[in-house]
Amino acid sequence: MSEPSHSPATLASLVDLCQRIAAEAPDLEVLALYEFPTPFVKVKDSTNGLVVALSSQAELSLYLDVIHSQKGSRYA
Repeated sequence: MSEPSHSPATLASLVDLCQRIAAEAPDLEVLALYEFPTPFVKVKDSTNGLVVALSSQAELSLYLDVIHSQKGSRYA
């Protein structure tokens, strides 16, 4: 079987993602932006003590919905 078709993250979209995190999610801190092997942003969630990799706005929204919904807060 082939992998699902989706467009890979671009560096420009990840820079936008970093800016959105900084503006809208004060509990998240961008640690690094990686280009290889696939583009992603390494983010630290200071509230939950987690470090996660995000590669799209949709992943950020999903993360905030799932992890932060338990506290009733949503940043995105």
